[in-house]
Amino acid sequence: MEFTFRRLAVYDKALDFLDKIDQFSEDFPDKGRYLRDCLLERALSIAASIAEGESRLLGQERSDFFCQARGALYQCVCLIELAQRRNLLQVEVAQEVINNAAGLAQMLAGFIKHPGKGHS
Repeated sequence: MEFTFRRLAVYDKALDFLDKIDQFSEDFPDKGRYLRDCLLERALSIAASIAEGESRLLGQERSDFFCQARGALYQCVCLIELAQRRNLLQVEVAQEVINNAAGLAQMLAGFIKHPGKGHS
């Protein structure tokens, strides 16, 4: 069985985003562990929602899962800003990750607006 979501550029970008979150939050001190846990959970949810959305045959169902992925992405941006405010993250790193999130959000918007098969 082929898992078509593995061929999607948006899925690859979501995994890259998850890896970036994991990297920069790895050294959060104990007081910031709750933010790390939340960030990793939400970033994982982005990729998982894309995978599940790709499994749906109906356009509206697909769109709903890509909306969930976008919602999780927006939550990540909020948590990244909070980590920066708590001095767990340098401003430059936070901005770089938020810029990556913006590109991912644009890709997800295309799937939400046009949920049919064939995206790359």
